[in-house]
Amino acid sequence: MPTPTDGVVELEAHHLSRMAGCASPGSGEAGREFLLAVRANVVAAWEAGRFSRYGSDRDADVITEIVDDAPETHTHQRWLEFVDLEVYLEGLPDGRSMWQDDLTEAAGEALKQVAGRLVAALLVDIREAAAELEDLDVG
Repeated sequence: MPTPTDGVVELEAHHLSRMAGCASPGSGEAGREFLLAVRANVVAAWEAGRFSRYGSDRDADVITEIVDDAPETHTHQRWLEFVDLEVYLEGLPDGRSMWQDDLTEAAGEALKQVAGRLVAALLVDIREAAAELEDLDVG
């Protein structure tokens, strides 16, 4: 029986990178693993019923949790993710330069922005699939 997450589970890293607005992972595995981990966490949260079908205030906490956990905590791995996805092209939303602060922290904040866009895009796709499946059940 089809589920709303079936379509996103099949997406490859280069599709996920387009959804997240970052570069497609290069020859390294770090960027690919980052994107696939975000996708896996969104799917797991959806399947566990942690997201509401139509979106609600409680979704923000789950999104924040996924986004905050996305960047690797080990410095070397975080920088591999950052470079592999060309996240150095990111800016901070408030207009200040991310490079005024701790560089590793800045890399993590930029990766969180990428993860946030990916989570939002995946939820749109999952919710659209859920609506289509609901329509099929009704029809």
